[in-house]
Amino acid sequence: MGDCNKQIWYGLYAVVIHHGKTIEHGHYYTYVKRRRPSANVEIPPGEIWEYDQAAATSGAWWFYTSDCTIIRCNGGFREVKKEKAYMLFYELLPKIPKIPTSMI
Repeated sequence: MGDCNKQIWYGLYAVVIHHGKTIEHGHYYTYVKRRRPSANVEIPPGEIWEYDQAAATSGAWWFYTSDCTIIRCNGGFREVKKEKAYMLFYELLPKIPKIPTSMI
């Protein structure tokens, strides 16, 4: 048996949005989170990593993806949570996250 008192944390990493009258008709697009690299991560050639406040505070960037389009959300997660989610994807976190006091 597992430890019932063990804390397990999940983090949101993708949100699917649907615009249309039925699930068979309309358009689907996603917002996907990508962690920003730490100081010891080598940046692949051709990739540019820019600093922004949203990434600095959350440790991640959010990207809008639709068909052939991928755009980094300048508003970070604030932009994502304005949408009406159709489906959410979570990942098991390896350790308990530090939650900023502004979110409590």
